[in-house]
Amino acid sequence: MQETIIATYRGLVAFVLMFISGSIALLIKWLTFGKSVNWGSKYIVAPSSRLILRIVGVRFSIPKVRDYPSQQVMYTFNHNSFLDVLILTALAIPNTRFFLSEKTRKIISLTVSALAIGVYYIPVKNDKKRRADFFKRVTQELKNGSGSVFVSSEGVHSFINGIAPFNTGVYEMALKAELPIQPVYLDIPKETNSLEGYRFKSGTISVELLDLIPTKNWELSTLKNEVEKVRNIFLNEFNKRND
Repeated sequence: MQETIIATYRGLVAFVLMFISGSIALLIKWLTFGKSVNWGSKYIVAPSSRLILRIVGVRFSIPKVRDYPSQQVMYTFNHNSFLDVLILTALAIPNTRFFLSEKTRKIISLTVSALAIGVYYIPVKNDKKRRADFFKRVTQELKNGSGSVFVSSEGVHSFINGIAPFNTGVYEMALKAELPIQPVYLDIPKETNSLEGYRFKSGTISVELLDLIPTKNWELSTLKNEVEKVRNIFLNEFNKRND
């Protein structure tokens, strides 16, 4: 009973702090006509996410900013926990925008924070035309040098203790925009991973940058094979840590 109360309290605190920090960053964004997105992400949202992680009992080891690629890339990660939102925004990677599903808009705290840092909202899969238009628009923005993007290869799915199948849409975007792939492995121990629950569990997580993957020799005709190779990289990392 006591553990349930503590976990519920931690979850409530997390949402409240996310809403407050997101609101401050969003207000500054409006006052600066959108010019403070990177500043707000680095100095408001990232510190807030790190604080929330500590409050909910999660210790973490993350790369230093200088360890990230200096070039424009598509970051992708293994996505199987609601903790991921806090972990990724805690990284404070400069000039990088995140992809989120439109389904997350019902989570008010997350939406406020997302709007503050310029998140790209991906249309749901069954809205094929709007989704295709979205990827076409973002691909062009990336070609114009709008910075890096952080995406989930697994997309919207039921969280599991493992690596779910990968979607090809974001990889086609990377191929057309000529972006290399930067895999980011989130090591969340099974006992810490609440999966789809908001009752966060104490534990230690780590974030690791894997080897950069060039896409200059990729072709659309063999894209599924290339995507499967990337997934196998994540599978190997998962298996090494879960033998």
